[in-house]
Amino acid sequence: MGWFTPEMEMFQGAQRAHDDRYRYGAEWLTVVKRLWTEEAPFDFETADFHIKQAQAHPKPIQKPYPVLINAGHSPAARDFSAREVDFSFVGFDSVEAVKAVAARVREQARTEYRRDIGVCTSALVVCRETEAEARQVYRSIIEQGDRVAADNLMKVLGIESQSFNERIDKYRERVVAGWGTNPIIGTPEQVTAQLAEVSAAGIDGVVFGFLDYNEELKYFDSAVMPLLRQAGLRK
Repeated sequence: MGWFTPEMEMFQGAQRAHDDRYRYGAEWLTVVKRLWTEEAPFDFETADFHIKQAQAHPKPIQKPYPVLINAGHSPAARDFSAREVDFSFVGFDSVEAVKAVAARVREQARTEYRRDIGVCTSALVVCRETEAEARQVYRSIIEQGDRVAADNLMKVLGIESQSFNERIDKYRERVVAGWGTNPIIGTPEQVTAQLAEVSAAGIDGVVFGFLDYNEELKYFDSAVMPLLRQAGLRK
């Protein structure tokens, strides 16, 4: 279901039509789930798959199989997530936007497929002892960021309209700092409060990005994690 056409072409692969990727992906996942859960060999025959006496051992430790996550915002992607996986990974432009997206995919999973699904997102975290220091670090990331690389990525994503220059510039900053995601900036208390808002919006988990994760994770663990536990956001 890959969207990055240059990567497909690198290995002489052909990019499928958008919605057809999810049909193909669903068939592939059906095979994998059966390999993870069925003991007896099985056949699987479709236009794209010609499998005879498939089997896989050992089985996954997780039962019935490992946690499955899918990222995507299109109707086809949302339907695939609602039907097939455990977590939908969504973009984080704002708390209001992510709340609406989370509610929509959960509702579709429940009403159309009678199942529950979790929702995750990502965020760049810049946490320092003072808000001023945190904002200065974020500004430094923006000022020293690779704008050429950001523009190249945005071009691949189709985000290059000159009709929205101000919005494009703002999005470019977010691409430079954290692959387009919404930043969470401030003191440990402020970061905790912002993550509480994200949780209240219906998000079950956040993938964190840091400027220097090797050092900042230590600070996050000592300064923020206790506050998250106090807030009931972590056990």
